[in-house]
Amino acid sequence: MGLVHMQRREHESAQEEFERAIELNPSFASAYQGLGWTMVYDKQPEEGIRKAQEAQLLSPNDPSAWGMILIQAQAYLNMREYTKAERLGWQAKRLADNLPINCLLLASMGHLGRTDDRETVLKDLYKVEPSFTVHGVAEVFPFRHQEDLEIWEEGLRLAGVPEN
Repeated sequence: MGLVHMQRREHESAQEEFERAIELNPSFASAYQGLGWTMVYDKQPEEGIRKAQEAQLLSPNDPSAWGMILIQAQAYLNMREYTKAERLGWQAKRLADNLPINCLLLASMGHLGRTDDRETVLKDLYKVEPSFTVHGVAEVFPFRHQEDLEIWEEGLRLAGVPEN
């Protein structure tokens, strides 16, 4: 239920569902991961990082470990710590190659003015989503606050992702 609420941008309900799951099972790494994502999407990046790190401690070899790393990278991007975001993005990409990871990398690289590896990441992005544009980031990440979304959109623009 937490994931459903999160994707529907019902952040308080999502957080309540993940917290309830943790109450019922304090070692449920996926609930910590979901709670971390919800917190990042709702302007609580530091707490989101902590929850993602708790998930990693509970399940260090988890098949969704890439997501635990991505949560932290997203939080750093929203805090405008682009170098940390990019470094974690590459860690996540070693475990999975998907749309959210490639968006994170491109947004980070755009803000940093980095062009090396940009074409490779753009190709990877378009393999998954051939028609992706800057405004598509709002469909991928359910941010609650427009200013967080704008950080991502600007980074993607700077990385060469088309506007429309």
